[in-house]
Amino acid sequence: MSAQPEVYPALYPGGLVEVALDALPGAFATVTETPLRRRLVSQLRLFIGHLQQLGVRGDIWVDGSFATQKPDPQDIDVALAIGLPALAAMADANKQRLEYLMNEEGRAYARTKWNVDFYVFHATDFAARQYWFDLFSRNPDSSNPKGIPFVKLT
Repeated sequence: MSAQPEVYPALYPGGLVEVALDALPGAFATVTETPLRRRLVSQLRLFIGHLQQLGVRGDIWVDGSFATQKPDPQDIDVALAIGLPALAAMADANKQRLEYLMNEEGRAYARTKWNVDFYVFHATDFAARQYWFDLFSRNPDSSNPKGIPFVKLT
């Protein structure tokens, strides 16, 4: 019989919950404050800063054990909901940099540099949006729904 993974309470109740960029430390490192959580918050800010430098506009959804009260999550799961007009407005070189972060090599780079598992979906693709919403709002026990904190990039 295999051991069930420990399930931690969600930081937020079900649904999408907007978090301001300057409120990240309070949003993710207050309830369960550990050195690792503080470091992960810093890395998330740096990752978001990188996306902003690329001119990315959209919503950064945050998940994984980082969105729970687990004291020492290993990484941060992030999904970018980006609209087609926002993508079209980006400079070609920056689109290529974003596309790099979406491929296997780029995802490995993001994991190593920022401890972020990075995914992207089109904000207007209802099926993709529902897939990520369902995935990110579920705790492993399936009976403890999680809220999905997100940061709006404008």
